[in-house]
Amino acid sequence: MAEFSVACYILQIKDRHNEDISNAGILKRPMKEDDWEIEECHFAHDPTISYPRIYHDFFAFKSPSHLLKLSVAHALAQSTLLAHYESVTSSVLSSSSTVSISRQLASSGAINFKRRDAMRLTGKLFKLRRDVNLMSNVLDVPELFWSETSLGGLYEAVREDMEIGERVQGLNEKLGMASEFVGASL
Repeated sequence: MAEFSVACYILQIKDRHNEDISNAGILKRPMKEDDWEIEECHFAHDPTISYPRIYHDFFAFKSPSHLLKLSVAHALAQSTLLAHYESVTSSVLSSSSTVSISRQLASSGAINFKRRDAMRLTGKLFKLRRDVNLMSNVLDVPELFWSETSLGGLYEAVREDMEIGERVQGLNEKLGMASEFVGASL
């Protein structure tokens, strides 16, 4: 198990349906299981390969190195945190108050939106952008990968496989567009 500042736990378990994570003593502020973001992947050790391999959610290592697993685990933790932000963004953007902005503009050419509600929505969108870009470590390269440069390539390969850069860019574009819509209502 590895713990990261992104509030994610990476557990190596054989069968997650038989694991009782809530009683393991590792959760400080438990979430409802429906709110969990889960990334499932598979690991294998193959002493015949010359370097670690990644194919979608399958990772093959030459040896059972904890540092190689840590490289993968950190990228997975960042991807999982990003998935959480994507879910929150989707929820905010599909809420009735957000959807009503474009509907009102299309049907009447005007927006009947209270300034207080518009400011609240602006605050939610701003908080999401701040969380993704400034507060979380989704965009950061951990210190370990600067000091252990041999691990950096694997870490970057996993981030690329998880499409973290593209997902952050897409999330920022969605949040920017939504902010423009709300700005039109002020």
